[in-house]
Amino acid sequence: MQLTTPTQLSIIIPTLNEATSLPLILNDLQKQKGISFEIIIGDGGSTDATRAIAGSHGARFAAAARGRGAQMNAATALAAGELLLFLHADSRIKDSTLLLSALQALTSEDSWQDAVAGHFSLRFIRTTSQNSTGFRFAEEKSALNRPNTTNGDQGLLISRQFFNQLGGFDTTLPFLEDQRIAEKIRSTGRWITLPGCLETSARRFEAEGFHRRYILMSMMMGLYSVGEEIFFQRAPEVYRAQQDTGRLFLAPFFKLIFRLMRYDWGFYGSILVFYRLGRYIRQNSWQMFFFIDVCLRPLLGKSRYPFLNFHDRFFAPCTNFKPFNALAGVLCFFWFICVLAPLFMLLNRCSSGVTSAVALFVRRPLPGLVKTRLALEIGDEQACSFYRSMVLDALNAGVGSGAALNLFHDGVDEDELPSEWLKGVNGTFAQHGDSIGDKMAAAFKLLFSIGIQRVALFGSDIPGVDAELLKSALFALERYDVAIVPAVDGGYCVIAINNRKFTERIFKDIEWSSENVLSSTMKRCRECGLRVKLLESCSDIDTLEDLLAYCQKPSKTAVASNVWLREGGYLGTDNK
Repeated sequence: MQLTTPTQLSIIIPTLNEATSLPLILNDLQKQKGISFEIIIGDGGSTDATRAIAGSHGARFAAAARGRGAQMNAATALAAGELLLFLHADSRIKDSTLLLSALQALTSEDSWQDAVAGHFSLRFIRTTSQNSTGFRFAEEKSALNRPNTTNGDQGLLISRQFFNQLGGFDTTLPFLEDQRIAEKIRSTGRWITLPGCLETSARRFEAEGFHRRYILMSMMMGLYSVGEEIFFQRAPEVYRAQQDTGRLFLAPFFKLIFRLMRYDWGFYGSILVFYRLGRYIRQNSWQMFFFIDVCLRPLLGKSRYPFLNFHDRFFAPCTNFKPFNALAGVLCFFWFICVLAPLFMLLNRCSSGVTSAVALFVRRPLPGLVKTRLALEIGDEQACSFYRSMVLDALNAGVGSGAALNLFHDGVDEDELPSEWLKGVNGTFAQHGDSIGDKMAAAFKLLFSIGIQRVALFGSDIPGVDAELLKSALFALERYDVAIVPAVDGGYCVIAINNRKFTERIFKDIEWSSENVLSSTMKRCRECGLRVKLLESCSDIDTLEDLLAYCQKPSKTAVASNVWLREGGYLGTDNK
């Protein structure tokens, strides 16, 4: 094989905090024989050691906007190879000649430069023996070249020329970029299955639940295939809001479908959507027959698919009519809307086991990042040290409230937080949204989506908020829709909301960090018909003046903050 550039192959790996997985795939790549290549990391803003690891292995680094499609496009712009190979960071390669064999297979095809792309078959790296048949089904299906069976985990080997003709990865949606380019390849050229296989982590299936992830994938692929982009415009917020919970909660996605049916599609529009879904299901009915072959593999032997062949020869031609689309659509509606949706909503409530929660907003304790106004007067290091003390008091208040304590941080991963902050915490989640209002709304939606009924949210720079105040806020929700602890500067220190009355409008069009936050929030609540209970006011600490004012009347429960203030000479020894 002769290529016109010094570098035969450019390998592109998108990353976001992949310090654990990245060294493994980079080590595997360094063991490849008979081929020269470069490695380019397309990074979406990692805050761990990803960049250092890439550099230590000789990989180039391309910083990009977050999102796999955007990251891979940015890395491609730096690529020197005539051939491009896109891999995921959690892939593994055990065969030292895999890439050489793959390039030979692709370049032996006619029109490989402008009409052919290759993918590998998959093997899952599993930590449990559960769902063996399901994983085997997914693995065997990955070797096929049928519609909707090719995704990013299988790798993508393609010429730069063909990739450019396709327009690169479509970044209009934050996910499914692999499916969109796969179907573009299928419609304008053709796929081949490359020799050998990639191994990939089964961590997402195992963490989220195999069947739950497959159900969500089927919903996504069905709605994507029938052109319902409105689902994907709204689903990212739903998915981001609960992706850090580990176990995949499907109830929020079913609720989104119900909202689309009621407010966007309407009655006749919903009928049309489910008819189209029925057509999609009929076209993919081969998967049921393929699954039977996989289940019978011990009896049938390797690479025999009698039921799949029966489907292709008899079943598919006999059902390729509109009435069967309608029948499949009715079955789809019954299964997903009448069976699965109520089931997972019930499981959502039962699995939570928690009716009340507190949400604590924190920032990573880095000098220059926290308490910046206070830092102007006492220095970055001192302000950060005091902030850490305030967070410890806030954590104690959350635990002492008796409600489930959940930590919402401004980082990407909980590893960026001090380990002592995680003790007694029910869950840790990244904050999502642009404004503080968006972030608070997303936090409430997350906790409500997993079955919690009452949530009190508070900040980490308010020593006056103790366990009793949080209990009072949550207890007030027995009679009121919203409970608020006002701040003396015109904002508020705690806001508690009842699930049954929650609306994002509470946080819309508020001039944050102004003296009008509380009055504007009260106005929004009145507009929404919500009953509000105002509790005893508190003060946050943003400036040295706030700190000195607090020292005049310190909270007896803010032990860590008071110790820091005494050691710093701000608080007298007679104040305990």
